[in-house]
Order: sequence, then structure tokens, then C-alpha cells
Amino acid sequence: MRAATTAAWKLTIVVAWVTCLSPEGAFCSDTNLVGHWKLQGDCRDHSGHGNDGVNHGVELKRGAFDGTQAYIEVPSSESLKIGKGDFTFAAWVYTDDQLDDIVGDLIDKYDPVSRRGITLLVNSSAGGYQSQGTDRHIHFGIDNAKLSKWRDCGHPSPTSNYISNSLTVFKGKLYAANCDAKDEKDWCHVYRYDRGDKWIDCGRVGNGKTTGVGPLIVHNGELYAVTSTYDWTRITTGGYDPGRVYRYLGGTKWEDLGEPSDNRTVNCIASYKGKLYVGGGPTTLGVFTQGEGTQWSPSILFPPDGARKCFPHAMCRHNGKLYTAFPCAYAFDGKTWSYIGDTLPAGQTWFLQTHSLELYQGKLHAGTWPEGKVSVYEGGENWRLVGRVGVDGTEVNALAVYNGKLYGGSIPRAEVCRYDGTPEWTSLKRFYSPEGWQPALPGHASRKQYNL
Repeated sequence: MRAATTAAWKLTIVVAWVTCLSPEGAFCSDTNLVGHWKLQGDCRDHSGHGNDGVNHGVELKRGAFDGTQAYIEVPSSESLKIGKGDFTFAAWVYTDDQLDDIVGDLIDKYDPVSRRGITLLVNSSAGGYQSQGTDRHIHFGIDNAKLSKWRDCGHPSPTSNYISNSLTVFKGKLYAANCDAKDEKDWCHVYRYDRGDKWIDCGRVGNGKTTGVGPLIVHNGELYAVTSTYDWTRITTGGYDPGRVYRYLGGTKWEDLGEPSDNRTVNCIASYKGKLYVGGGPTTLGVFTQGEGTQWSPSILFPPDGARKCFPHAMCRHNGKLYTAFPCAYAFDGKTWSYIGDTLPAGQTWFLQTHSLELYQGKLHAGTWPEGKVSVYEGGENWRLVGRVGVDGTEVNALAVYNGKLYGGSIPRAEVCRYDGTPEWTSLKRFYSPEGWQPALPGHASRKQYNL
């Protein structure tokens, strides 16, 4: 068992304990506790069961974890074999108000190979291309290598099939936004999940000529949305307006917070060190940050062509830095942006795009196009290939960690796969795969095929 394996940048656990109950509900011991770690000068077990921890870099005087390498390892013992009985984990946890990293695991007793065990963590919500928000959710996971069925949760937008890159939890409710609805009156709507297959329309975001909302994020307790026109087959010919940022006021009302740039396609948004950052193109490739009120300014402008061109699609916060990518990747430490290489090793693809960034087991992972491959960042400008999402997957739209495992979603088959160790990605579901249908090769599809 580990405590705080990938904790927040300045995570402090003042005290943690484990209570175990028998299947009949009786306590496992007279003291009720099978483990009690005060983390006030030591990592010994004060429950009397001898489950002393082994310190790996934790500042024990205050119980502070550095968020990069520090953790406490508790060796296995008979008293910690929870079995089928009831049990309780409890901890007092402090995290900084403004984050430059994820929070992550608090307690981990999980074997990713056999998919057995439990995880307790603090995470934040943001879907698709977005970086993590500042919201914090307690997530408990338990697994015994079981699979459940997928359940249809309905159609948020009645006239758009494109609900992408925007699933976000805000104040206990799930929100999603649409793009490219058939009729202009249905563009740029955000929806809140109600129950079953029901969704509530939270109104149109803005009144500009933009075909949808892409990024959603929770920042400092409020929900933000970014309007955008994503369909690259018509972006240069449709006379669309630049994307704008809005704050949700409740009901169907949205407050306009300004235009970050002259870009029609604004793909991603991040909350980093107390500020909002958005990335987009194709007019002015760059990342832009919010100033006072509706004012925005460039944080960085990327080269419009060449080997270090970057049209930001994905963002991620990790170990004090903000990352963005497409095709190559850059890292920002709050002062300087640094080029960190292509997200696939040289020679792996004929034309690289980066569509997703996610953290797994303390490392940054990237999902790419045109071969649906995932790589892990090894530092410097080095990336290592860890497999392909789907046998014929082309684009990894999203990566997500759930119950201690990494999952990826790829097109064109709308396929969900589980990462089971390099290079194995186990296919769990294909949501679009008609019998006999074969997808067009990337770079060789017709306009009609792209618009399916």
C-alpha cells in the first residue's frame, strides 16, 4: 500500500487511518484501527498493529509530500488484507488554492496487472483536450477485474452528433457542449445531465457566428466555456467569428469575458497558477492568458510553420508546468515556454498530430494521429511509444485514468481501449463499426467520408 503516490505539489496529510470491519459488521480489533499514521515526525503505525511505513522523501515534520517523487510505502500484512469485509479510509488533507499540478492518489492498494484492489484519490474534471480544473473531487475506486455494460445516457443536443472534448463536472452535475449542429439556431449550446437519458439545455453561449463550444473547465469555483468553430473543412470559407470565453451565470445565462485572439478555432483551456490559458489557431498559433476583465494577451506565439510549429489542441498540468501540443509539445514553467520534442519517437508516423494529454503513474502520456498511437514523456525532448488504441485506430481523442487504469478513445470506430502494458491496449467497446465497413486511410479520405 502506498500513500500519496502522485500527490499534489504541496500536499500535506496530517493524519491517516484505516478501520476494518468483518463481513458481519464487527470491528476487526479492539482498537477499531488496523493502521494509524499521524505523519507528525514519523510514519510509524500508531494503531498497535505494527504497520509502520517506509518513507520515500516525505517531509515528516509536517507530513508534506513534494508532489513529484515522495510517498510512504506500507508493507503488506495480515491486518491489511481487507478481504470481503467493510473498511474505511480517512485522512485530513491540505492542498494549495492555486495548482500547478494534479492532486492525485492519496492511498493506493492496487495491482494494475490483475486489476484487483482499491484506490483513493483527489481529481479534477475536464474532458477531451482540456487541462485539469481547480475543482477537487474525492474518487474511490474498487476493482476485481470486473467489466460492466455500457449504458446509453441519451443525446444532449437534438440536432448535433458532435458532443466532443467537453464533458466536465461542475457542482455535482455533468455538463457537455455541442458543435456543428445542422441549424445555426442550435449552435453553441451547453447541456446539463439530469437522469436516465435526459439533458437540460443551459442555453446558447454567446451570439457570434461560431458553430460550437469546445472547451469547458471549472476555474476558481466557476464554470467557463469557449466558443469555437472546429470543422477544418469550412473554417476558411464560412466567414466565422473568432472564439470567445464565457462564464456560466446559471440557468441559460453566460457572461462574455472577451476574445483571446483572432483565432476561429480555440481548442483547449487550462487553469494554471490561478490564471486561465487558452490555445488555438489557425490564424495566430499560440497560447493566450487572461488579464483584467475581458483583456487577453499572448503567453506565447508559436512558429506558423517548420518543425516547431504548434497549433495547440491539448493541454495538461504536471509537476509545476503547463504542457500543450499539436504536433510537437511545449512546456511552460510560469515564465518560459520550452520546446520538448515531437510526441512520438522519430520515424513513427508520416504526419504527426497530438490530440490528448493525460497523466498516468506519474508520467505524461500523449495520444496522436494518424495511427492512434500513445507515447510517454521521458524528459528532455524524448518520448517513448507505448502502443496503439485500436487495431486500426487513427486518432486518440481522449485519455483518462479510471480505477487505477489508463483508458483511451479513438476514431474512426469510436473505440474505447484499456492500457494493459506496452504495447497492449485491450479493446472494450466499438460504438461505430458496421459489419463490413472499413475506414478510409488517413490523408486519403474524401470530404464526404470526413463528414460521416
